Amino acid sequence: MNDHMIIRGRSDRFVYRFVEEKLLNPTGLYVYHAGSCEPSPDYYVERSVPSGLGQGGMFLLEYVESGRGYIECAGKKYTVTENSVYFINRMTTHRYYSDPDDPMKKYWVAFTGPLAHGFVDSLKLTDPVYVIKYNALHHLRGIHTSLQSLTDSNTVKCFTDVASSILRIFIAIASAGEQTVPLTTAERVKAFIDSSESPVLYLDDIAERFGISKAHLIGIFSRAYGITPHKYITDRKIDAAKQMFEHTESSIADVSDLLGFSSTQYFSRVFKERCGSTPGQYAESVRFHSER
Repeated sequence: MNDHMIIRGRSDRFVYRFVEEKLLNPTGLYVYHAGSCEPSPDYYVERSVPSGLGQGGMFLLEYVESGRGYIECAGKKYTVTENSVYFINRMTTHRYYSDPDDPMKKYWVAFTGPLAHGFVDSLKLTDPVYVIKYNALHHLRGIHTSLQSLTDSNTVKCFTDVASSILRIFIAIASAGEQTVPLTTAERVKAFIDSSESPVLYLDDIAERFGISKAHLIGIFSRAYGITPHKYITDRKIDAAKQMFEHTESSIADVSDLLGFSSTQYFSRVFKERCGSTPGQYAESVRFHSER
């Protein structure tokens, strides 16, 4: 894989390593490796480019469950602590290491591929490194479980599930820009929607979470963004569906289920209202153009 790396004190437990016949799978998400790391005071990793598949570089997502560590990249030093997520972009020379007095326990996945590039490009994740406070343990463990269950008969489903978890973490990262003034309730609601672990969101639940009525929620959100929260949630689902059709071979039923629509028929109707074509027509069009 042509990684240029220096590794010391590594106490990794791999749950998945690159397998040639699984790497170029139909979903367009290519996983290089995934695993967890137990605390080690002399843990140190340094990686220089080019690195990863085809020397095009790989993306790295890691979640720190406990301890403290540091990332050095592009002339900056970042501190990561318990409940931190960090994303290191492709084609960046970087190093990361544990605090010797409080070493990190963490989970990671390294990946590349056209679907990953589509996520990063659409969310404009252009910085070399992103660090946010976000509980992504459920997502990383879900990714590991999917990769461990991989077989010849469930390749598309497993990598689709992995892609879904990665996308949700990316959305949380993209929504966590630095704030210089306190967020309004509408802004906090939008940030909650953007970073939600589940695509299935109900307005009654959101209103209860923020201690306001459903009518008040709809009113403040609509005034702030010119769109109802229900339509905003639905539009984000449709955008995600388009990304999946553009970069994967997922079926309409699989996409509908993944995005939490009540039925394939309802998904198809909403998709056509938003996009002017059925999911099948859209998928056929983008896949035709990608093959030319």
